[in-house]
Formats: sequence, structure tokens, C-alpha cells
Amino acid sequence: MFKALFYILSFFFSLNMTHDLTFSQQITNIDNAQCINITDKSNCTEAVALEYELFEQEITYGQSELKLKNYSKVYDGKQIQITDIIEKAAYGDINAEVSDLTIRHRNVNEEEYTDGLPPAEAGEYWVDVILNSKIIDNVSYHAKGFATRVEIRKAIPEFDLLSKFTVCIDTRLSEISLPKNYEFESGDILFTKIGDEYVNIIYTPEDQANFQTIKFTAIIEVVSHSGGYANCLEKAKCDRCGKEYGELGEHVLETKEGIIPTCVDNGKTEETYCTVCHETVSGGAVIPALGHDFGDWSIIEEPTSKQEGLKTHTCKRCGFEETETIAKLSDGSDDNTYFYVIIFVISGALLISVVGFIAFKYLSKKKSD
Repeated sequence: MFKALFYILSFFFSLNMTHDLTFSQQITNIDNAQCINITDKSNCTEAVALEYELFEQEITYGQSELKLKNYSKVYDGKQIQITDIIEKAAYGDINAEVSDLTIRHRNVNEEEYTDGLPPAEAGEYWVDVILNSKIIDNVSYHAKGFATRVEIRKAIPEFDLLSKFTVCIDTRLSEISLPKNYEFESGDILFTKIGDEYVNIIYTPEDQANFQTIKFTAIIEVVSHSGGYANCLEKAKCDRCGKEYGELGEHVLETKEGIIPTCVDNGKTEETYCTVCHETVSGGAVIPALGHDFGDWSIIEEPTSKQEGLKTHTCKRCGFEETETIAKLSDGSDDNTYFYVIIFVISGALLISVVGFIAFKYLSKKKSD
């Protein structure tokens, strides 16, 4: 532009005009022809419009004219608004509207959002803001783009603060039940001392992308077992935790009278035993059965060659009768036997008579002598 004005002034001086000329400050654009008005100070000369070449000057404003602020907020599910990020956007002293801005959202991996929408999820982002070129009063204004970091911090979730648990001694940490999404930070611990222990609990929210994982400390109050009843088979069961503890209890004793043995059944001595475990503490020795004590046999029916005989005897203690058969006699031997018996009896009688007679005679003779 200044080069064009130099040529115009040289032209007028070459005309050897005697009037003082001055340039008006009005610069206009008439049908795309750049013109300048020249007026004589004495007003003797009419205004003359001359065409000249006017070069467009680009004026670039720096960062001071496009001010952004780092923006950080806690996740609330709402998208970032550009008005929260822009502190000032202006062409010189002329304020620009949001519509004059080109805005681009991208993540830390330089990936631009395909839908063009600002982020709403927690994370770190970059927002690129460019003040678009604009012509104001025939002057072209440009502002280079700037980027600002945006942070959406994870929100603190709503959760129950589990501050204290009461457990019995010899309880493991893994035996303590926690609600959903809660877990103990440390490994399995066995509580062997009465008193307070401190453990960390971690709460993990369902939406881990937008809510913080919370860690807090809880008190584990370790107490002794109590309640319950022990016997010789089972230890006492704690009323708090239901576990067995302590030592076995004593036997619950009872005495049972002895059993007298019979001919066929064993007996037993007096016995002391436990009514819970049924263990014999003393006594209870087995006395063997006595067996029957039979008398002499009695013949009920004599055997013959045709049928067996029958005999019986009785136990002197219990009166049990035992009966047995007598084998049959051989065929045809039953009558001869009877005959022989008769002959034997008669012969015996005769023998006795003869012996008696001889003895009598001998004694009588001896007496007469």
C-alpha cells in the first residue's frame, strides 16, 4: 500500500502544481477499484479520484487476543462447554463470538472425536480453538489456533463407611463377609490376640471410569469365645461365631446293674458308663453262660425193632427238658432177647437157691458136730 502511495505522490509532483495538496483519510473500495481522494488546501482544485493498487495487509493477532484457561472439573455426567474454557476471543479490540471459533476435541492419544461432541467422561483431553479469519473494515484479521488441556476428574462415589467389625479370636480375615464391591486390601490374616486390629478396605464402584476407587481403614475388634456347652464328644460352640472352642467336657456317668448268667445266656458285672458317648468306664465284664445241669435219663418208651424208643432228662437249674430218641432194635431179635432175659432171671434164681441150700446144709452139719 505504501508503495502505491509513493507512485501517486511522484506523479503529482511531476505536474509542478503550485497548490498544496493533502490526502483525505478516507479509503474506499469502489467497484473493486482502489481509490484515494486528493483535495487542494485552498479548495481551488476539485477532488480527483485516481486509481491505484492497494495491497491487502494481513494483521495477525497473537495469543493475547485469544486467551484460553486450563479447565478442570469433577465428573458430573455433563459435557464440557466451550464457554467454560475461553477467557477471551477478540480481533484486536473487537470481541469475537463463539460462532467465529473453530473447535476440535481430541484425547491424549491425538484421536479426534468422530461425533465432534465435547467429552463428558472423566479423563484428560485437549481442546483446539482457532479464531477464524475475518475481514473487518477491509482489514483481514487472523489468529493462530491454540490448544488447552481439559481435565475431568473422577468423582467420589457414594459408599458406606464400614468402620468396625467384631470377630472372635482365631478368626481369619477371609471369614468376614463384606458387601458387594468391597474387599480387604491385605491377604488372609489369622487374628490370634484379643484387642483391636486395623485393616484397609477398598471400595470399587461399578463405574470405574468416572468414579474413584476408595480406600479406608476399619477396626477389627477381636474378642474371646463365649457361651455354649462342652461334653465328652464335642467342644463348646461359641454363641457369637458358632465355632468350637476350648477342651472336651467330662463324661456323664451312670451305673447299670449286673446281669446274672443263665444256663444259656451270658451275664455281666455291674457297669459304669457314659450316657453321651456310651463308653464303659468300669465294670461290664462278661460272665459266661452256665450251661444246663441235667439229671439222669428216664426212658419214656422202649425201642423195638419196629420203632425207636424215647428218653428224657431235666436241667436241675432251669427245668429245661431235653428229649432224645433210642435207636430201634434189630429185626427178629426182640422175642429172643425177652426169652434170654427170662432164662437169665430163672437161672439166676436157681443158682441163688442152690448156693443157699448148700450153705444151709453146711452150716447145719457144722453145728451138729
